[in-house]
Amino acid sequence: MDIDVKNKILAQFSLFRSRYDELEKYYEKKKRPLSFSGKLLTIKGESFFSHALMGQKFDFAYHNCGLAAYPEYLENNPLYNETDSCLSPIQQQILKEAFDKFIYKEDPFSYEFKNYRGLWMWGLSAETQERKVHKEYTGQYGDYLSLCVEDYFEIIEELFTRKEFKKIVIEEYDHQIVFSLLQGNFQQQKVSRNLDPLERRGEISNFFLKLLLAKHFVCDHFQEKICRLCGTNFWPQMVSEWPSRVPPDYCAICLEMAFSSSTDFFRLMSFSDQERRQNFVSGIKIFTDFFGFIPAVGTTKRRLITQLRRTGVSGEDLDLTLMTSALLPWHETAKKLFGSWAHLLEEAQLLENQQRGRGGHRSFGSDGHLCLSMGERAICEFLTRKSISHIKEPMYPKDEKLNPHGGLRGDFLVGSIIIEFAGMMDNKEYAERMNQKKKLAKIKKIPWIKIEGSGLEDLNLMLEKIQSLSTTF
Repeated sequence: MDIDVKNKILAQFSLFRSRYDELEKYYEKKKRPLSFSGKLLTIKGESFFSHALMGQKFDFAYHNCGLAAYPEYLENNPLYNETDSCLSPIQQQILKEAFDKFIYKEDPFSYEFKNYRGLWMWGLSAETQERKVHKEYTGQYGDYLSLCVEDYFEIIEELFTRKEFKKIVIEEYDHQIVFSLLQGNFQQQKVSRNLDPLERRGEISNFFLKLLLAKHFVCDHFQEKICRLCGTNFWPQMVSEWPSRVPPDYCAICLEMAFSSSTDFFRLMSFSDQERRQNFVSGIKIFTDFFGFIPAVGTTKRRLITQLRRTGVSGEDLDLTLMTSALLPWHETAKKLFGSWAHLLEEAQLLENQQRGRGGHRSFGSDGHLCLSMGERAICEFLTRKSISHIKEPMYPKDEKLNPHGGLRGDFLVGSIIIEFAGMMDNKEYAERMNQKKKLAKIKKIPWIKIEGSGLEDLNLMLEKIQSLSTTF
């Protein structure tokens, strides 16, 4: 069964991926480059855009090696330059002295610098979301230093109140255009203004970040790679989607297919409406078979893949995860073709009142446990990563009515807690059996946790439930 599911994934993904190449070749013949600066592409009356196809060849990495980009033919817009500041020499000196007194509560972004290299900012941004830390103080990237510096915001507040920082002047272009009769053209006129309080705090915070980059960040260039999914050559610094989500082994187009809901054109191009409907039905069936749960209308590909990767899923399993994600229909287009997401599920026979005879994608976790779907695999890897001892396929106790033959099994046992991955709750018979297990656990006074498909996007919530039901952790 696994081989059958795998072959379906590969065939469908390859078909969809080839549409990108066909589209590029089509516009090359038309001598009309794909670009955001031109008109949006329209296929069968539906407009769309693709960052991977229509964006400029841009180096998103930060460089402090003297190169504007690597390789040099890529376009680049350096975000941080220590000499580029509107702070006066006196203000800069004060901040440098304060910076030298920083007390670090952890290494200053050494993990991000090593793993994401010049794309440390994108990796750091995603990492802080996982740690529930956001840029709330000034809204500037310098606020990230609060993750590694003791009393960071208090330091900025103390500096902000000093007389030397009552005024930070910036020169900028006036929005009004002044017409010069002497030169006979339009000119923009620069004006000076004092930053408002929030902007002054942000300028202080960002300058500290520039100092930290100058001290700790060493430019380490990426090398050209071959995409694991499609075999094309690409430069990892051209793709800002992968940091902290997946390794830098996948090209921009394949990641756009896996992550985004805005790339429906590969389902539109050269397909009739009937073929499009078939693609949607096939895609959601394959997704359900692989992950082991029926996707809800609000299933977020990006969060799901990020969670799976952080639990430890890698290699071929991660490849299949990305390809399968690319097959999941976008809910808005599904609504247009089927009337609603529920109608799509019904046509895919995912709501029928009989037990589905298919299992999910089977794989072995890093602890050796056999997992019957990628949903189970995500939970198993998460428990292993958190050093939580667990048993696979625990037996429920016998009960005259609810479990007369003693054949009911759970998915995981943590201490005395049974954890069920309930991915098919839209299926009537499946839901009835899950409710049967819930009643049995209640009667036998067994701590019981149910994780539905949407719960895979944040397994920390499962950990909180485990901790609340047990005194062991």
